[in-house]
Amino acid sequence: MKRFLLIIICFISINHINAQADTVARLTTIASGTIDFYFNSENKINNGFELTNYTRFRVYFVATDNTSTPTAAQWRLMVRSNTAQIDGDAGNTLDLRTVQISANSGGNGADQGWISLSNADVLLVDTGTNPANTIDVTISYRCGMDPTYPIAGQTPDHYFVDLIFTLELIP
Repeated sequence: MKRFLLIIICFISINHINAQADTVARLTTIASGTIDFYFNSENKINNGFELTNYTRFRVYFVATDNTSTPTAAQWRLMVRSNTAQIDGDAGNTLDLRTVQISANSGGNGADQGWISLSNADVLLVDTGTNPANTIDVTISYRCGMDPTYPIAGQTPDHYFVDLIFTLELIP
């Protein structure tokens, strides 16, 4: 039986766009910063599979003006790959769109649903707000489930890709 392994490692960055006078923003990985897809059955190879609510981030966000008055500043969460394809140890590659990602902000933003991985920033959560200053965002992953980018028929290898999650502040 052919075996595939895809490892995803998450990195975090924070981007300020005309941030308010006193803005504090943190994006912290709470659970599962490394994701492993083990394609160890014919069913998984043929149909792909999903890891639901696998990664959890904590967003801490407080924005105030020069007089310490809370402002209406908001944030958005984006993701991108740091490479143009998913690389294998033996030199094989997979299309980035083999992996899809979805975020759940618990109603604290406009979640964008399932998006395909890209090496350009892709929006996961838009106009997030933090009424309690701290919220959790869970990330789910799919691999090989899009019939256009299947795992079946690909060369077995130990594939890996790094993801960069960016918390962007919006005034």
